[in-house]
Parts: sequence; structure tokens; C-alpha cells
Amino acid sequence: MSVQDNSFKKMTQRINPGEAVFREGEPGSVMYVIVEGEIEIRKKTGKASFKTLVTLRKGDFFGEMAIIEQKPRTATAIARTQCNLIMLDTDAFYTMVEKSSDFAVKMIKTLSSRLRKADHLIEYLLGSNDEKQVIMNLSTYVKSNPDADTGGGEYKIDLRDFMRWSSQNQGHSDQMVQEAIKRLIARRVLTVYDPPGKISTVYLSQSLLARL
Repeated sequence: MSVQDNSFKKMTQRINPGEAVFREGEPGSVMYVIVEGEIEIRKKTGKASFKTLVTLRKGDFFGEMAIIEQKPRTATAIARTQCNLIMLDTDAFYTMVEKSSDFAVKMIKTLSSRLRKADHLIEYLLGSNDEKQVIMNLSTYVKSNPDADTGGGEYKIDLRDFMRWSSQNQGHSDQMVQEAIKRLIARRVLTVYDPPGKISTVYLSQSLLARL
């Protein structure tokens, strides 16, 4: 797929270094293919802080989950360099999947890789009774706390409040919960953006929780 292809000329976009393609929490109706340049995918860790999750380059695509799941953006995409992008809306996305075998294969491989990672985490998780209990408790906890939904595909969980809730409702000790949380973080079932040794907030992927 070439940026000079007439069928996609009206759907190209040039992004300057430091410019946001989209921001976390925004609604999304298009995905992007990088023709030239580098894009950083960033996750908010605070009001004015972020963590770079991955850097994407020529040939990579991003933003596809907003089309597939029809949910808000789960991260922010920022141009590291001057970028030329091709934008695909829902109709163009499915047309590309149907007509371009290379595009379809790359999409399948990317989504398959994500599912394998999620399945691996789930399999790993089910090997520990404490961890299983904590995840089930987290599921119940976030459903009873609407404010936990970040609107970006994750639940934000205050660790101290969760431990208090877990103790009162399930009778679990703080030590058990803390140790299970640490193992879940190490296994990337839970995400933490706090500095090492100062864990106060953890994040749980809504898509991962839905698969449990």
C-alpha cells in the first residue's frame, strides 16, 4: 500500500515531531499505518507524567482497537519524528483486510500475538490460588466502584482502598493481598506506573479481565 496510491491520497496525514496523533481517552474512528517516521505510544501515569510503551516505525500500524472494539483510545500516540501516515476508517480497514493479503496477515499476526500473551497470563494466573482470589476480588471491586473505570480500557485501583475492601468483605490479610499483587505485577497481569518501591495504584486491563 503506497502513500501515492490514488485510492488513499485523501486519507494521508503529515504529523510534525512532538505532535499528538490522538490522546488517551479520546473517541476513535480511524486507525493509522506509518509510511514514514516514528510514533511513540504513551500511557498516562499521572496528571503531567507518562510512560512510553513502544516506539513504532515504518510499516507498523496503530489505533486499530478503536475500530475493532469501538471504544476510546487506550493510550496516546505522539510523533517522535516527521511522520507520514495513512488513515483508515472502518470501511477502508475492512476493505484493506479483504483486498490486501499482506495487510491482513500482519493484522492477524499482531492480534494473535496479543491474544497469546493474554492467554499466557491467564494460564500463569490460574496456577496460584491467592492470585486467583485477588483477581476475582478485583473484578468484584471495580464493578462496585464506577470511578475505577478510566475510560481508556483499564481500571484504576487504589491499592490501600482495595486492601481495606478485601479485608472487610473477604477477610483477606493485607500481607496476602500485597504479595499476590506483587506477583501479578511481575507477571504483567497488573500494570503499575509508580516509582519502584512506592506502589499505590495498579491498573487492570478490561479486555484481560473479560477473558477470565
